[in-house]
Amino acid sequence: MQIYSDMKLSGNVEELKALLARLDRLGEVGEWQRDREAEGEIERQISGPGTVRCFRNAPSGELPDSRLWLRIKQTEWSVTNIVPAGSGPIAPWKYSALLSSFRTALLPLLANTTITVSEPAFEVGPEHWLSPNAVRLLQRFSALANKSTGASHPSDRVLWNEFVIATHRDKCKIGGSDLAQLLIEDEHWPESKASELGVLLEYERSLLSDLDKHA
Repeated sequence: MQIYSDMKLSGNVEELKALLARLDRLGEVGEWQRDREAEGEIERQISGPGTVRCFRNAPSGELPDSRLWLRIKQTEWSVTNIVPAGSGPIAPWKYSALLSSFRTALLPLLANTTITVSEPAFEVGPEHWLSPNAVRLLQRFSALANKSTGASHPSDRVLWNEFVIATHRDKCKIGGSDLAQLLIEDEHWPESKASELGVLLEYERSLLSDLDKHA
């Protein structure tokens, strides 16, 4: 299943502060140039100066001219989005390739530091969001349930409930849209029923979270 990956840099405060100062001094990292004008526009709308950095790539081959947004925090930075300079969306594999390009450009600056940077991936399996037990229960539900009725049949509802409870207990970071996409692409569910189950998952997990608060 293809996703829009993320990327994070983590480290101690002093090393990240030194890296930021170096990036600001250089004004570029590899083929990525600092876009201060874009930064100024977004900083007026959020929490203030110094919280974001924007870099614009030199388009090459199949990768479009794009702006990469980097959110700056004390011990962790994150790429929050990559936006094409032109019109139209960026396909997941191109998004991942742009992330990888930026990561490759950063790596030489991380030498002799303890800063770590995650590696993007645009294709993942259900374990990206689910615990092993939740994966097993989802696959069991999908294999045995009637795909035309979702979780409405009593027997199917039992299997569905076991899956939802597992996602809650294991604190799985899966949203309704993620589940719907998994069911469509990996389990070959009809789009309408997959979307219904995605909405149902979010509703039922919200109920379980509220129940925990009042237990």
